[in-house]
Amino acid sequence: MNLDGVFILTAGLGKRLRPLTLIRPKPCIPVLGQSPLKRWAAVLGRLKPGQVVLNTHLLAENIQREWESAAPKGWRCSFSHEPELLDTAGGLRKALRRISGCGTVLVLNADVIADPPLDALFKAHREHDALCTAWVNPTHPPKTVTWDKHHRVVSFEDYTGGKAVFCGVYLVERAILNFIPNTGPYPMIPALEAAKTGQKVQVYVHESPDWCDIGSLERYWSLHIDETLRRRWTIGGSPKNPAGCLAAGKNCSIAKGAHLKNTLLWDNVEIGNGASLENVIVTDGVTVTGQHQNQIITSHGIHPLFG
Repeated sequence: MNLDGVFILTAGLGKRLRPLTLIRPKPCIPVLGQSPLKRWAAVLGRLKPGQVVLNTHLLAENIQREWESAAPKGWRCSFSHEPELLDTAGGLRKALRRISGCGTVLVLNADVIADPPLDALFKAHREHDALCTAWVNPTHPPKTVTWDKHHRVVSFEDYTGGKAVFCGVYLVERAILNFIPNTGPYPMIPALEAAKTGQKVQVYVHESPDWCDIGSLERYWSLHIDETLRRRWTIGGSPKNPAGCLAAGKNCSIAKGAHLKNTLLWDNVEIGNGASLENVIVTDGVTVTGQHQNQIITSHGIHPLFG
């Protein structure tokens, strides 16, 4: 596989995960103790990519710090900052300026955590001599992608007859730039929809439980509260968390007189004596006292868990 590099989409605003994404950008939030970026670094370790580019927008320094702490030494990594968000295709257009060569680029969406079938995806891409080959998964919603008997995409946006979800993991050739405007924001789906007339835009169909979108508060919470999901996505077995904690980050302090139930702690959290927390997320650097239920507690204030 002539893989020139990897582009990781990390510049999104994460609006559906607010207020969490006002503290950390979505690719950096802890999911059962590991951020999506650290999980993707582990996945890419099998490839040993020559070049990796991440796009950034808000809280760009968090993205850079998180990735540099996770990526093995020796990788050529750079950051494509977007003062104005360029969307997925516009972000790729800018990122390609940082990836030398004329071969294939792997694109990953950091909104998801996954164990993608990369070897099989590469093989399918080469066998079909495709412009783009996207991993689609029939086991998860939203199912919006349809294809023909040759696995060529019919539509990415069939909301009534879709057969699989577009997983946000795909291989592209540089000729995709012919379908992306030269300036300004532009999403990837319209570019691929335009390209599929006359170009091979393929799917690789792979049924797998090893894919999860963490794009909403409800989904983020379910990853921690649902035992099946916890077992699937906890790295290295079940950690020994403090009593009542779904997960606890670094340097957390819990007073002996505190009572916790279904509580998620990020880093540098202090729970005071007599505090009572149930169904609560506490983000970085917060000291908590008093009684709290069904809340998110951040350095900016207290918010309902859902609402």
